[in-house]
Parts: sequence; structure tokens; C-alpha cells
Amino acid sequence: MEGLFKRTAVSALAIIAGMTAGLSPNGAEAAQPGSADGVVSFQDVLKNPTDISLNMRFAQERMAAGDLLAAAAAMERLLFYEPNWDEARVLYAGILYRLGDFAAAKRETALLEKRDLTPEARSLVNRYDARINAASKPTRVGGYLSLGAGYDENASTLIAEDNIDPEISETEQYSFVARGRLTVERDLSQTRDRELFAVLDGFTKQFDDQDTIDGYSILKAKAGLKGSTDRYGWRVNTSGRHVNIGGDSYLNELGVEARLTHQLTGKTSLAIQVGAHDQSYDQVFGPQDTSDLRSGPRYDVSVSAKHRLSSRVALSARGHYRHKGVDEDDNAIAENFAYDVFGVELGGNLFLSRGVYVDGDVLYRDFSYDGDQGREDEYAYGRVAVGVPVSTLVRQAGGTVADRLILEAAVYHLDRGSNIDVFEYESTGAEARVVWRFGQ
Repeated sequence: MEGLFKRTAVSALAIIAGMTAGLSPNGAEAAQPGSADGVVSFQDVLKNPTDISLNMRFAQERMAAGDLLAAAAAMERLLFYEPNWDEARVLYAGILYRLGDFAAAKRETALLEKRDLTPEARSLVNRYDARINAASKPTRVGGYLSLGAGYDENASTLIAEDNIDPEISETEQYSFVARGRLTVERDLSQTRDRELFAVLDGFTKQFDDQDTIDGYSILKAKAGLKGSTDRYGWRVNTSGRHVNIGGDSYLNELGVEARLTHQLTGKTSLAIQVGAHDQSYDQVFGPQDTSDLRSGPRYDVSVSAKHRLSSRVALSARGHYRHKGVDEDDNAIAENFAYDVFGVELGGNLFLSRGVYVDGDVLYRDFSYDGDQGREDEYAYGRVAVGVPVSTLVRQAGGTVADRLILEAAVYHLDRGSNIDVFEYESTGAEARVVWRFGQ
């Protein structure tokens, strides 16, 4: 659920852009000047600085391309000639917020406070105002909580990587699912280019028939330092994870991570991340369980890219390598739990009107295990989710609880193939949940 507010902000800008597209301030159909291919260039704007529709089209095109500075400049020119065009001022406030110029964005929302806006525009102004106030504080707290119900065609695949008991395989289960995130950020400078941060993530899935399949929970935490310049961002942090199965500790993990991000263009960013963790496993599956032999180091490196095709469509790709070692590398059984894996992940986000979104992700991993078994696995996973803000379903003033609630439904499928039959599995699942966002 990371990025829920980013989805809302992008969708909000798309709403206002749609409200103002092709219209003059009085709502009449505007002329469509510009270059022969229909794209408005900066030279077109320089030749016609007082052309209201031209400046609006230029701002929308620059916003869709991720060039927010050019979009903001165009909106300033537009509002100089049409200071009472309220919908355009809402769009301008949203652009300033995305640029991180909270003082200027606050000035624009203050000008709109007593204006007679449409309910849709008023909701966006209230939303921006609340987020601007939260983001302007030196210490910021935010996060989300979600509750829902799930279904898994083969629930046993979710609680063990290997050695699935044949008696519990292919077991249908319904479940209660809860997720949550708490983030805390503290600025270390006036320019906000360095800050301390901490993130706590929690997840639990409890099956309706735990006599057959145990439920499980995962707790993850990160804390460290991050910073940014005009085009680069960096982060260094400690990282911990705890996995509990059926009320018993299964995995404890602790390590360090570092990440470097480069904003290549207004639309494209690249990132590289490295990590080193020590894993300690416990036996929770009975006297024959050999899980503790998995204990050992884990090293990761990944390279990722994000690209925004337009204000409504975003794509991402990630390549990943992991080496999993074991402490008892002279143990013939333990060696079978050491592996190298290469993975590729692709994602897409589609932002529709009124905050509705569609998310899609696919993941492929190729495992090569050590040991004399010669085990080779291929793992594939796909998920599609649709989210609808509650505020789009009910008539309400902006800033209410409904403005921070999202209904989401998702379906997913996972499939692991192996040259050793016992390690193969397949499952299809679904989940419906309500998500509440809080804080910044």
C-alpha cells in the first residue's frame, strides 16, 4: 500500500486537468492553437503569452510529462491574466504541493478558502490544505491500516518454502487479513535535504480452519537516514524482520541496506539498492522440521526504474539478485537450503477519474540451489488490484473520514515449478479490504 497518497494526488490533478481541459474561464469551448502536431511548445507560449487556452494546454502537457516547474510557470502566467479562474488555481496549488513548495501551495489554498467552488474542487482544496499542514511540520507521522478477507486455493503454499506435508497440500482456506504501516520522519535541516526516518510494517493472515493450516504474521522495521539533492536521493538504514507461524517464532532477520536514486528526467527515475542480512530460523513444523538449518547470511542487490507515461499511467521494472548462504555449509542437508536467485518484476499503475486506480504486478524468479540434489526452481507471481476511494461513492465534504478510506479488491496467482516434484505448487487467491490512511 505504499504510495496511496501519491495515487490520490496524481488522480486529483488529473480530475482538475479534466475539468479545465479545452475550456476558457467562462466555460466556453476554447480555440486550439499550437504546433502542427497538436503539441504546444514553449515557443508557442512565448509568441502568445496572453493566450489563456494555450497556457492551460501547455501546463497540462508539461504536467503529464513530469516537468512540474514548466507547468507551474504556465499556471502563474494564466492566473496573472485570469486571477478568478478558481479551478485553474486548484490545479496550481496541486502542482506546487508536488514540487514541495508548501508555503506557496498554502497561499493558493488560502485564496480559495472563501471562493464558491464546485464540491469536487472544494474536496481537493481541503485535501491539499490538510496534507500541506502535515508536510510542513519538522516531524511527520503517517501511515495506513487495512482490514479485509481473503481466499486461497492452496493455503499451504503460504507458510512454508519447502517440504510441504502432502496431507495438508491443496487446502482451500478463507482468512482474515490485516496490514498496517507507521512512518515517522524528522527533518535535520531547514532545507529538508536530510532527515531521520523509521518505518514499521505489520501483516497477519489468520485462516478460518487453523486445525489444518496455521495462520502467520510478519513484522518488518527500518530506521535510518535519508537525503536528497536536485536529482539524487539516498538512504542508509538498518532493517529487521520477524516471521511468526501458528504462534511460534519462525524467522528473525537483521541487517543493513543502502539505496541511491537518480531522477534521470521529469518522467524517469533509476535506483540501485544493496542489502546484507543475517537470518536465524526456528523449527515450528514438528520433530522432522529442518528449518533451523536455513540460518545464515542473505545478500541482495537490485536495480529498478520507474517511468511515468502520463499523469494517469506509471510503469516500473526491477531486476534482482540474491545469494542465500547457510551457517553450516559443511552439513549436507543445510547445503540444500543455500541458493542463488535472479528475478525480474514489472509493475503498472493506472489512475482513473475521482481517485480510482488499477495496479498490476508480475514477478519471475529463477532459483539455483546448492547441495547434491541439483535442485532448480522457477517461481512466478501475478496480482491485479482495483481501488476506489469511499469519497467517490458518497456525497460528502472534503476532509472527512471518507476522504481517507479506500476499498480495494485484488486477485493473484502464484506458481512454482521444480525439477523435484515435491517442491512444486500452484495457487490462486483473492482479497477484499478497506484501507484507512492517516497522518501526512
